[in-house]
Amino acid sequence: MRILRLTNSSDILGSIPEPLRAHRVTEQMITELTGEPVETMMRVCWPGPELADIVHRWATRFEPDVVFMRASAFWCSYESVPLRIQRRLARIGGEHLANLGLKVAGAPAFATNPVFRAARRAALRAIGGDVHFQPAEVTANVEAVFRRVLSNESVIPVLRGPGFARDATGTERGLRRAQARNRRLDRALADMARRLGITYASPDAAFRRDHLAGDDAHTNEAGQRAQGEIEGRLIAEAWLAAMAGLPAEYRSNPATHAAR
Repeated sequence: MRILRLTNSSDILGSIPEPLRAHRVTEQMITELTGEPVETMMRVCWPGPELADIVHRWATRFEPDVVFMRASAFWCSYESVPLRIQRRLARIGGEHLANLGLKVAGAPAFATNPVFRAARRAALRAIGGDVHFQPAEVTANVEAVFRRVLSNESVIPVLRGPGFARDATGTERGLRRAQARNRRLDRALADMARRLGITYASPDAAFRRDHLAGDDAHTNEAGQRAQGEIEGRLIAEAWLAAMAGLPAEYRSNPATHAAR
């Protein structure tokens, strides 16, 4: 089984040993449930309007049996001070300074530093922050991706919804805002998946606070395992359902289906 895995930065964290990362857990789970060996082509994605064309090029290059996307809670729930500044300064030509702020905020040395995190919370309370996307934007762009994927009837589409909301404000009000946007994204993606016949799961209830790393954004080893198990079961479910719908000669030799 060849999987094109459209994912986020948690999948490529250098702090997590390779065998313990979510995509490896996913592969093991799929093989256990289906008996199929798995090859993963992993690409970090960003849900902008250009993503459908990018994924189409990847799918053409890799010829996957499964296109799996992990929707990120970060896209809609995380409020960023540098992003708000960037958008304001862009109007007056100061975007380079704001871009530097975004890079600093994303650097692991700063993201896990207690002093920096306290300063970030204070700035969020004083200035406020912007989210990268609204739920409707993400849903429209993800739908465009999967409509292109579905144009190839031999490819199995799978979508995992966002995990729990990411909040940097440290306030109850900020957390509620993040959770509300995250729920809207989850519902919108689930509705879209039902309309298009895409296997979908929302993992929010399966994640816990202690699954987060020290930066409160990425997952630690326990979180990676939880993600990998959810995603492995989801992909295996979609694969087995697809195999069950094929003629007997294909079910007896899934590699025939994979080879198309």
